[in-house]
Amino acid sequence: MESEGIKPNVLILDSLGITGLDAIQKLQDSNGINLNLLDYNTLLRGCLNMMTRSKFLILCKKMKFIQPSLATYTILTGTYLQNNEIEKAIELFNRMKNDNVSPDSQIYTFMIDLY
Repeated sequence: MESEGIKPNVLILDSLGITGLDAIQKLQDSNGINLNLLDYNTLLRGCLNMMTRSKFLILCKKMKFIQPSLATYTILTGTYLQNNEIEKAIELFNRMKNDNVSPDSQIYTFMIDLY
């Protein structure tokens, strides 16, 4: 692909099964670009089943400088709940409200299911 002058992007790498930290490294090596919120959300969603908890946390730290969207909060909350990390899910819910991101029905369903 690169030998033909085609630079990879998040969607191409995700469709090839290259996700998470591996995708970030590949993109930065080949393109030298910084990822945006949509890129991070795509990587998070695409790699949750294949990623270890430590890689997930590293990916979250890498996107720390980006303001999360409702989609980001939904992905992260769902992941915390899947891993039975209830306190982290509640902490994230509170952070979302502090960041003035309005929860949607999916987030409220996550929270209601806790009780």
